Amino acid sequence: MKTHSFFKLLNILKEPFVNFFNIFNKDFYKERRDLHFALSFAIVLLFLVIGDLVKELQIDQLPFWFILLLGWMVSYGINFAREWYFAAKGIAKWDWLDIYAGCYGGLTAAILYLVF
Repeated sequence: MKTHSFFKLLNILKEPFVNFFNIFNKDFYKERRDLHFALSFAIVLLFLVIGDLVKELQIDQLPFWFILLLGWMVSYGINFAREWYFAAKGIAKWDWLDIYAGCYGGLTAAILYLVF
């Protein structure tokens, strides 16, 4: 028996990777996706560095893939909340590519944290 909800979940999870070249194209700065990337990068890196300094959190004991997932999901949550707020207030239009650009910023911060 084929479960449709599982395949819908897989389609949702692959969207950021399918849209990679739509995010990082010539309109990257014009559409202000660089701000989503930079803010997510800064917030996630600050979160990980402070978590590393507070030894009770034991972030240095977490597995490699969990830190990458943490960077991705924290930045996803931040950008999703921002997009939802501005779309609900009518300030800006909803754009999934902005959320995905922020996710890549969080992932880059997590990779940089793991390297250094």
